[in-house]
Amino acid sequence: MIQRKQSLYLLLITAIVGLMLWMDQPYFTASGNVTSEEVTFKETIEVGFASTRTEKGEIGRNSRLIYFEAITGLLALISIFMYKNRPLQLKICLVNFIVMTGVFIMMYDYSFGMEYMDAPQDQRLEYNALIPVALLIFNFLAVRRINADEKLVKSLDRIR
Repeated sequence: MIQRKQSLYLLLITAIVGLMLWMDQPYFTASGNVTSEEVTFKETIEVGFASTRTEKGEIGRNSRLIYFEAITGLLALISIFMYKNRPLQLKICLVNFIVMTGVFIMMYDYSFGMEYMDAPQDQRLEYNALIPVALLIFNFLAVRRINADEKLVKSLDRIR
C-alpha cells in the first residue's frame, strides 16, 4: 500500500539508493603527491559510490560498497510489500539499519582508510557523503510509522 507514509519513506530509500549507484557521484576527494617508479607527480582521486577514479580514468570498482548499497535498496523495496505483516516489516527495517551502518563503514574504508597517495595534502568529504545520513533518517521515520500502525491495530483490537 503506497499511500501509507512508511511506504513512501521506504520508496524514497529505494529511489535514492538507485540514483546513488546509477549516477556514481564522488563523496570523497583527495589530492597530493604520488610516487610511481621514482617519479613524483600530483594526483587527484575521487571516491564515488560505485567507483574510484583519477583524472586519467577509473582505477577500481568499490564492490563491497556497491553490495551494501544494493542490499539497502533491496531491503527497503521488500519491506514495502510486507505491509500486511508489520512485525516482519519492522524487523526488515531494523536489519536495514545494520546494513546502512555497513555502508558508512565501507565509505570510510574506501575514503580515509585507503592509502591512495604518499603525502595527501587535501582530503575532503563532499556534500554527497550526507546522502546515507538521509537514508538513515528516512528509515528511522519508516520504523516510527510502522510502530504507530502496530499500536493503532492493537488498540482497535482491544476495543472489540
